[in-house]
Amino acid sequence: MKTNPPGPGEATPSRQGPVKILDNRNLGPNELPRSPFAGRTVLYVQEVARHLRVTRQHILNMIEEGSLPAINVNGAPGKRNCWRIPVEAFQAFLKQRGG
Repeated sequence: MKTNPPGPGEATPSRQGPVKILDNRNLGPNELPRSPFAGRTVLYVQEVARHLRVTRQHILNMIEEGSLPAINVNGAPGKRNCWRIPVEAFQAFLKQRGG
């Protein structure tokens, strides 16, 4: 038996059938929007840049000036920085700037 690939708004089919993914634009009055970062604890610099529609360098500048909290996961002195932005810090940043 051949199955079709999942359509828009559907996850991979399981034994119980396709899973419907909630779209924030079509929420009912008693439904909460899904976080775009559900289940995540940290974000990559490029993800944050894409979300804010700015360059990666702009995010790095914000980290260096202290306006966006981040963790250097490389940690070794003299090595290239490898930044991760905690989801909670990013959400607080968005709330602070009104976005």
